[in-house]
Amino acid sequence: MQTIIKTVQPYVNTIVTAAAGVLTAFVLGGLNKLKLRLTCG
Repeated sequence: MQTIIKTVQPYVNTIVTAAAGVLTAFVLGGLNKLKLRLTCG
């Protein structure tokens, strides 16, 4: 079991990092749209 975890860990880290990046991009994009709506009225 331990060896499987060690083998899979890099892939999991990559997936988690990618998911975090995508989430951050979505959040920032949403905030920008909100700001535009507020400023443009």
